[in-house]
Amino acid sequence: MLRRRNEEDEQLVTQVMRELAQERAADHRPLPDPSFIWWKAQLLRRFEAEREATAPLEVGDRFHIGAAVLGALALAGGVWDQLPRLSFTPTEVLGVTLGAIVLLSVVALAAIDVIRER
Repeated sequence: MLRRRNEEDEQLVTQVMRELAQERAADHRPLPDPSFIWWKAQLLRRFEAEREATAPLEVGDRFHIGAAVLGALALAGGVWDQLPRLSFTPTEVLGVTLGAIVLLSVVALAAIDVIRER
């Protein structure tokens, strides 16, 4: 029984290998030019070197975005007590609106950065 199973497996493997050889013969394409392969390898090497060189900058960017978000939240928390006393002149409304826009844009940029990393 085991010998029969091995013979069946051998026949199956032989058949699959013949089919693969026939497909490969029908799909025979010439190899790319060696200078193109070398050029592409050099380009990929440069891209990798650039990525390694900018990795510390990306860490710093994340730190600064986090610090900006925390600073904006601390500023908003500190001003929150003063909001009832404001007379809401157009200048104050503009200041509060711009502060909210800056806070939301920093949070949005941080979220976009996190999404791009995935």
